[in-house]
Amino acid sequence: MVFLYVLPNIPPLNLYYMYCVKMKRTDPEFWTSTFRKIIKMIDMYVDEKNMQNAAINGEIYDSKYFANNEECKTISSMKQIEGWDIG
Repeated sequence: MVFLYVLPNIPPLNLYYMYCVKMKRTDPEFWTSTFRKIIKMIDMYVDEKNMQNAAINGEIYDSKYFANNEECKTISSMKQIEGWDIG
């Protein structure tokens, strides 16, 4: 399987490494998940790490997924997260 989509700062061959090693997800989960889910999970993981690094360095970071001062919505399905619903 060849991935053509590249997240910023993540070469395509590192998708498996990011998903399975860094994020501690399982190998079968990687191979059975949709490409869209893998990209979304990695994007959320990178956003969370950027937020943590900014907090350590005393910097302000505007997170895409983990907003501090926006109104939080309760969801009942992961399909309600933008980009998650279609495989």
